[in-house]
Amino acid sequence: LGSSACAIVAGVCLASELLNLKLGREAMLNVALEIEDHPDNLSAALWGSATASGVDDEGKCMIRPFTISSSIRAVVVIPRFQLSTQKAREVLPNSYSRKDCIFNLQRVALLPLALSESPPDTKLLRELFRDKLHQIQRGPLMPGLAECLAYQGEGLDNRHLV
Repeated sequence: LGSSACAIVAGVCLASELLNLKLGREAMLNVALEIEDHPDNLSAALWGSATASGVDDEGKCMIRPFTISSSIRAVVVIPRFQLSTQKAREVLPNSYSRKDCIFNLQRVALLPLALSESPPDTKLLRELFRDKLHQIQRGPLMPGLAECLAYQGEGLDNRHLV
């Protein structure tokens, strides 16, 4: 859930205040990127919203916040076990097939647009949350993940379940 990113952002914000640096959010994100090399959770922690982010060739942030439809509500399931980021990354391969990369890129490009629609298209959102780069490899480390991903909302009004 980005707890390490939140701790890094808190430290950068605190340093900016205590040292009277008056850093803006992008400057704080660039400082935080020196500690954690990917901006996804860092940018969400700084902007307090949904963000799309990346790093340019010089290591500087590229960030765009986006709006999630007010009709979408999130439910977070927190398992009763811990999985370190290092262990979760160790199971990922060094390379991926072109087909799997295209599969994920198509979905990530559509996701911010689909999340902003009101009412949301839950069938489309379910498809956009499918993944071929992380879930398959990390599934064995996360008991219950396969069942969560397979759940289609039996007994619920499906328009409320992505």
